[in-house]
Amino acid sequence: MTRTVEPSQQLLNRLASQYYKWDSWIEGNCCIGEEPLTLSSETWGEICELSTRFNALLEKTIEMVKRDPRLMDFFKFSKLTRKMISSDPKPQDQATGWTGVSRFDFLPTEGGWVVAEFNTDVPGGYPEALGLNELLAERYPKLKDPNRVLIKRIVEHLRRVSGKFLPVVAFVFATGYSEDLQCASLLREKLRRHGIEVVLGNPRNLAIYGREATMFDRPIDVIYRYFPAEWYHELPRREVTAYLDAHRCGLVRAITPFSQLIIQSKKISAFWVRFASLFTSEEQALIRRHIPRTRLFCRDQTHMYKALQDQLALKRFSGRMGENVLVGRCYEPAEWDAIVDEISRYEAANWTVQDLVPVSLVRNTGALYYPCVGIYVIAGKPAGVFTRLSSSRVTAYNALNVPTFIEP
Repeated sequence: MTRTVEPSQQLLNRLASQYYKWDSWIEGNCCIGEEPLTLSSETWGEICELSTRFNALLEKTIEMVKRDPRLMDFFKFSKLTRKMISSDPKPQDQATGWTGVSRFDFLPTEGGWVVAEFNTDVPGGYPEALGLNELLAERYPKLKDPNRVLIKRIVEHLRRVSGKFLPVVAFVFATGYSEDLQCASLLREKLRRHGIEVVLGNPRNLAIYGREATMFDRPIDVIYRYFPAEWYHELPRREVTAYLDAHRCGLVRAITPFSQLIIQSKKISAFWVRFASLFTSEEQALIRRHIPRTRLFCRDQTHMYKALQDQLALKRFSGRMGENVLVGRCYEPAEWDAIVDEISRYEAANWTVQDLVPVSLVRNTGALYYPCVGIYVIAGKPAGVFTRLSSSRVTAYNALNVPTFIEP
């Protein structure tokens, strides 16, 4: 499964200069591919329909969990995380639902599409998804670019949440990470073309003065939070509390609600199994058909996890870019046994056990890959796609990024 064809240097240069994609090479391998993944219009329609149905399910799930402390206890969130979730205004108070900017990662199987996970905290991939499709579209004039509406959907969401046609947006991100700066820089450039001013900064650059929120002394109308929620625990508590209070009273609006942490957790699939009776028969069928069977890690089942190594994947409830996703088939038996024992001994409450998805391989530039087709969902509407191809069963930061086009 070795990558056999490298893209032109001209393409890489244009990605860097026009789309802020600076890290095309990772660990000695180029992670950019020119050959697209092409989907039929029927397949694209099916994925979009599934995305819409799952978004409705996620909205319902969030509403349930926020209303019932018993359901909230299932996730075992920290005290601060609970405060963050409770700080979100109710949907009727913010002219939108509980979900804002998301990406649902789909995997193809012989039996149909399966959702690997819901990226609802800080989904990225904009430089790769927008850049590759826009730069290579002229090679495929008869194919449709599904990402043409992505920025439009974000603009619409910013306007809806802020209540202004030209809001001033604070893009809050982890300024020490270059991959996050890439997304921040690209979105600032794209939104400027719609007349929207974007101020970039860290959460600590936000300031609340009376009834005004500012970043670098510039009054802001809405926040695009691209700073992982779990990292707020590392910030000064006083600053976080002030921001949450301002968020709760409606002083600061955000297009990426903290409530999405409920569905970002990899425990969400196990939640739907545990509390299946709360959902309609149609919703239960949707879950069974398109979500791998998932349950919480149980210490007294470690012998079974070892015996079924080739059929299981272990996932920590939080993590980015494939972190803490452990596929049994990727380890020697002794290694797997040691992993299971260590989780059982120290972190059983933080892990889930999931049936391994039999992903259908695709061929690209002469090699076989495991594809992951990420569908952007903005305020409940499918808005674009970010495709990665991996030589292993785990899609991580070093996966091959390729354009995605739709047949007419």
